[in-house]
Amino acid sequence: MGMKAMFEEFFGMTATPFTNSIPSGNMYLSCVMKEALGRLYFAAQHRMFAVVTSDVGCGKTTTIRKFANDIDKQKYEVLYIANSNLRPGWFYKGMLRQMGVEPKFYRDAASRQLHHELEIIRCVQHREVICCELPQYDRADTGRYVASHLKYAGCEREIFTEKALDEVYHYSAGAARALNKVCMHSLICAAQRKENLIDDHLVRDVVESELP
Repeated sequence: MGMKAMFEEFFGMTATPFTNSIPSGNMYLSCVMKEALGRLYFAAQHRMFAVVTSDVGCGKTTTIRKFANDIDKQKYEVLYIANSNLRPGWFYKGMLRQMGVEPKFYRDAASRQLHHELEIIRCVQHREVICCELPQYDRADTGRYVASHLKYAGCEREIFTEKALDEVYHYSAGAARALNKVCMHSLICAAQRKENLIDDHLVRDVVESELP
């Protein structure tokens, strides 16, 4: 029996929490994420160019996946470049092609070409470029995020104490990717120890012994 199956059975879960494969309808949406989604929908409806930025692991991909899954597929085509190692030249060319423009061969020329197209959007078409920044979750959002994932997994009782959530927040600094990691490892550890409640001592043990 795998570790995931073990802790799911131990806690009576029907699905696996704290993963990136959670259906879009079950995702936890903070106020900031809801605002970002609202801006993305507005940008799509008005044919604007939108940029979503955040620190690593704070939910850009999750937000875009939610947006792409929920938007009307009959009206919109979502184009997404997911290669984080993409070189600048290929990024410029990829963006230009998605805008329906054949890019120039050299990187500097493609860069100037992209800026030119953006200036057309701003100055000729009189549309603004929207920048939505996704910050890390605060402590309150961290608690709601954990509760939302546990509810999705079919476990609505409290598993993490408030002090445990303090430790989770302290380790993750509110970044979703780190939240998933520390919560998943804590669930596995608790199931191994046959502890029904995850307290701050267990989370600290996990952070010190298992996580970088």
